[in-house]
Amino acid sequence: MMPPIIWYRHSGQPEVETIPLFPPCYDVDKERIVTEIGVHHITHMYLEGGIVELAMTPHLKELRLNAIPPADLVCFSSLTGLEILDLSYMNMPDGLPHEIGQLSSLERLSLQHCRLTDLPQSFSCLCKLRELDLTDNMFSEGLPISIGHLRTLEHLLLDACNLTDLPECLSHLTDLKLLHLNYNHLDHGLPDVIQHFSLLETLSLKQAGLADLPLSFSSLTSLKELELSFNDMRRGLPPVIGQLSTLEKLMLEKCCLTDLPQSLSSLERLAELELSSNDFSAGLPSVIGQMKGLQKIRLIRCQLRDLPQRLDCETQLKVLRIDHNELTQLPAVILQMQSLEALDLSYNINLLNIVRDISWLRKLKKLECHGCTSLKSPPFAVCKRGIEDITKYFAELPGNGGAELQQSSEKD
Repeated sequence: MMPPIIWYRHSGQPEVETIPLFPPCYDVDKERIVTEIGVHHITHMYLEGGIVELAMTPHLKELRLNAIPPADLVCFSSLTGLEILDLSYMNMPDGLPHEIGQLSSLERLSLQHCRLTDLPQSFSCLCKLRELDLTDNMFSEGLPISIGHLRTLEHLLLDACNLTDLPECLSHLTDLKLLHLNYNHLDHGLPDVIQHFSLLETLSLKQAGLADLPLSFSSLTSLKELELSFNDMRRGLPPVIGQLSTLEKLMLEKCCLTDLPQSLSSLERLAELELSSNDFSAGLPSVIGQMKGLQKIRLIRCQLRDLPQRLDCETQLKVLRIDHNELTQLPAVILQMQSLEALDLSYNINLLNIVRDISWLRKLKKLECHGCTSLKSPPFAVCKRGIEDITKYFAELPGNGGAELQQSSEKD
């Protein structure tokens, strides 16, 4: 049996924002620690196994527990000054003790992977709770209604909770800024309760069983980041997304898309677009050419043979990933991307040439060509080493403007 271990900070040490993800582990010397507690106020503690009385210091702000018997959790109810509590990976099929409601100062609570099926009614007494993580619990009978009373909640993580719906009581959570519903089973659609989350900035619905979005989605007037990857939207991306005027990041990986709605051109603040693993063999959707603010685009494994001759974002784009496609030549539009910093062409196995003018993209610092074994000019052996070797290769070609290129490179 492993001995108990502990990591802690007291008020006589420099402050820390939070306990490290993997704190160093110390064998517990109980007498020494109790003596130290008597001299300094313990503020942060990670405790694994036994000696729970070590955590009974009234000035504790953060506590992370591991391998503690659930019955021992009752004694922590006296920690009324506790602000952060992490009980993740503790097996609690019989549920949390109702004394959890006495932690009146609690602001962040993590209950990941605890095998919870319900929450005690006293949970609604956590009147200062701002962040709640319930990832990977078993709420197949429905989300506990006590969550609806936590009106101060700003972050709510419900990934992999076997959810098929959301209760109407969540409409009271009007301060929500982040909501995660990844890996659930919302096959009947996203409930209209989301229309009450007008302050929501991040919504993650990865592999949530969605095929459409409700019209009430347009109520998310503060949304900045939307994750919809791995949902089957072969019937088409709902045009309502075009009404999310504050959107900055949109993730649509492997959504069975072949086109995009014209309404996306209204997303003037959109800076990052993920479209990997969709079928654009018929050509890149025309609306992408009208999205002026894009700075990052990922088009990995989209069966692309070329890019449009013109993109409105070409002067703003900083990162372009078009690896694992079917390019045979470098798309001409790339040579207009004067702000481009990173370009990934890897595993376009039929790509034959990278033209000399690529050297004029002065901000390009990273060029990936791994797996482009058909490259002839420059040879693959040169290209796989990156943009500096490619520039040098062209500079040294006789009668091909090499001297001009070399001088320009030296000035840079």
